[in-house]
Amino acid sequence: SEYFEINEETAEQVLGGIDEPFGDSSILPTYLLCKMARRQVTVALSGDAGDEVFAGYDTYKAHRLAQYVPASAVSLARPLINRLPTTDRKVTLRFKMRRFVRDYDRNLCRRHLDWMATFDDPLRRKLLGERFIDAPTIMPVRPERTLLRAQLNDIHNYLPEDILKKVDIASMLNSLEVRVPFLDHRLVPLVLSLPERYRLRRLTTKWLLKRIAARRLPGRIVHRRKRGFSVPLASWVRRWDFIRTYLADRRYYDHGLYDYDYIQGLLAGHLERRTDNARELWLVFVFNYWHRRRSRPQER
Repeated sequence: SEYFEINEETAEQVLGGIDEPFGDSSILPTYLLCKMARRQVTVALSGDAGDEVFAGYDTYKAHRLAQYVPASAVSLARPLINRLPTTDRKVTLRFKMRRFVRDYDRNLCRRHLDWMATFDDPLRRKLLGERFIDAPTIMPVRPERTLLRAQLNDIHNYLPEDILKKVDIASMLNSLEVRVPFLDHRLVPLVLSLPERYRLRRLTTKWLLKRIAARRLPGRIVHRRKRGFSVPLASWVRRWDFIRTYLADRRYYDHGLYDYDYIQGLLAGHLERRTDNARELWLVFVFNYWHRRRSRPQER
């Protein structure tokens, strides 16, 4: 096997090549994957949109669970789950459970947006202070079916503004063209028009796609655990001076957007392993790094 190490130099190289602040940390392994692919080809196919169209995300399963788990059980479990210790592992069961019980009581739209977001409303208020603006929850369409509503929100928002943008940036940095067959204009409306059980059957995600794939691929491939492109952010924030400098030095907050003292509280809690604030801190770091490079390139 061939392995690529993501280090501080890799992060600087990738983030330095982006002309806007882009906070999805999975752009780093995506960049390396595109770099490896470019050695052999100039055009590649990706599986992007498969999760949105065929219902592959854990959030879709969580919405299904929220329909059947009684509120009394969530109330009993909430304090126990919130006391679970932090860890440097990537996306842990603890992280998912805390999100589930935190937003269980909210309506579908708000719950889904908060599950997909890094900062929830209270944290955004603390981070931005008076700059925070209350906005109504917006979903592009309002079908009655829970799963379809969540999928359409992701197709209209998360997919183009994060996933497709990430792959476009990472591939273009390597002069690689990436095409997305799951976004075929005939396929998407066809799959979304099918009954929900063909996409999410009980808690089996992408049910129809797996049935089709099983005709040509071995079961160990079709049914293997979803891996994703998450990175060890918790460890990076603690180990990389590059990140901590842009988080701790007050000079990098001259844009005036964030509450410096609040960020330092998040950083201290993370470094002392009291809380896992890696995702929140990464977003602040990326913005500070981008702003300094663009506003005062000679002082980086």
